[in-house]
Amino acid sequence: MGSVFVFGFLGLAGCLSGALLITSDHAFWGAVLLILGFIFAGSADKALKKHKAEEEEREREILRAKEREQAELRKKLEANDTKEVIKVAGTSFRKDEIADLGMENDDYTLSAKSIVEEGLEDESIYQYEFGILKAKLEPEEDNEHDPNAVKVIISGVHVGYIPKEKSAHIKELVEAGKIRSVKADIKGGNYKYYDSEEETLSKYEREFSIELTIQAMP
Repeated sequence: MGSVFVFGFLGLAGCLSGALLITSDHAFWGAVLLILGFIFAGSADKALKKHKAEEEEREREILRAKEREQAELRKKLEANDTKEVIKVAGTSFRKDEIADLGMENDDYTLSAKSIVEEGLEDESIYQYEFGILKAKLEPEEDNEHDPNAVKVIISGVHVGYIPKEKSAHIKELVEAGKIRSVKADIKGGNYKYYDSEEETLSKYEREFSIELTIQAMP
């Protein structure tokens, strides 16, 4: 950083001295000093930019080191976590709500000819694509059928419940703050199927199913 100040000072001094001499009888030396002033000023600017770039790189490295440290810590903490895979109950009553969570699959609009051209024959082409979504679990205290009922919510939409035989256990984890993550895998809905042997395109519907992967602290 010291070189920045040195070059900056020399540049400023050179420019000022050169400007004063140019207006006097020493125009030649004034021009020389003015040129040197600009050179030193340019060097100061380059040194400043280099110093700034080095500082930014140091900050990025510190940030990367912190991220690595946090990732290692998470890995250690999660090493003893438990994982449970649970199928959500009651999804048949919420078909429209679940469908709204998906994205339209462009392949679903293809004609029979286009399906063959795209090499999609003999496989189910669903109307909606969901991917893996984050879910939230909420106890429902006023549920008449199950005092331990736990609602499953995805993107603010109530899509079903934890099955009754597992609800007490999951509710206990939720209330103890031990749930680390809940991921939902949604399958089903309207789909097309092109049968290459029969050379026919048919439409079907499969009930939505949601499989949760619940990661909890021990």
